Amino acid sequence: MSPYIVTWTMYCENLGDHKAVAQEIAERYFQDRIAAGEPDTACIFFVTNSQGESKHIDLAER
Repeated sequence: MSPYIVTWTMYCENLGDHKAVAQEIAERYFQDRIAAGEPDTACIFFVTNSQGESKHIDLAER
């Protein structure tokens, strides 16, 4: 088998920082265990703001 990377793009308006946006998306669209940052779930996000600044957010890192 070959490895793959799967990417979703979601647009969100949020007054918070990159982590706040990732948390909001996880809570709205993903299972509770992902939003809670449970290890071995899809809890890693790359969040890009309107200025093009991207950050790697791992919801498992509290």
